[in-house]
Amino acid sequence: MNPWKRHWDALICVILLAIPFVFLRTSTRDPSRYDELDRVMARVIARVEWVVAPVAMGAADLWSDYLYLVHVKRDNERLSAENARLRAEAARHRAEFDENRRLRRLLQLRTEVPGEVFAAQVVIKDVSPFFRVTRLAVMAEDRTRIQPGMPVLTDEGLVGQVSRTFGDFADVLLSVDSRMAIDVMVERSGARGIVRGTGERDRYAARVEYLQRTDDVRVGDAVVTSGLGCRYP
Repeated sequence: MNPWKRHWDALICVILLAIPFVFLRTSTRDPSRYDELDRVMARVIARVEWVVAPVAMGAADLWSDYLYLVHVKRDNERLSAENARLRAEAARHRAEFDENRRLRRLLQLRTEVPGEVFAAQVVIKDVSPFFRVTRLAVMAEDRTRIQPGMPVLTDEGLVGQVSRTFGDFADVLLSVDSRMAIDVMVERSGARGIVRGTGERDRYAARVEYLQRTDDVRVGDAVVTSGLGCRYP
């Protein structure tokens, strides 16, 4: 190995190690005591700072922005999860509120309707496009007292009538079935007619028939069962 190359490498290492100390010496000395070397080094330091400072500040800003975005992302994920949890709780509370309100109305219905009232739950809806039938599950102790022809009600009005019973179940012919005929009247004017289901395939609908041309009937009028025939309250 060439000895000059070995000495040259050592010299370069010494120079590279000495440069920071020279800069440090100039930076820490009192400017009033600068010699020629210090003044030269001060000018070099100033130029290096003029070039390096914006780059360092830009890098620092980029790093700060990156950390900020990381924190924002974490906060967004946390807030999104919290928002989803609160929406689920709100939906559950709304469902519970609606159920409680419906049960209160059903209890009130039990006190308003004369005669015996039995509770039942819908278990099946007929998918036939021609017949409107629903199946109810009834309490075991009530099944012997539920008979075909009995009216079926909810707190919102008439549903239909029991068409047959078997075991713990009862089939209900809905009021919108074309085979149904219900005596009704317009609550506001007292005009009377018969409700029949339209038998449409794509929707549940009924029409009031046998109204007089002179009857006062308007869009939005409530139609109620008349109570005639003693079948429906």
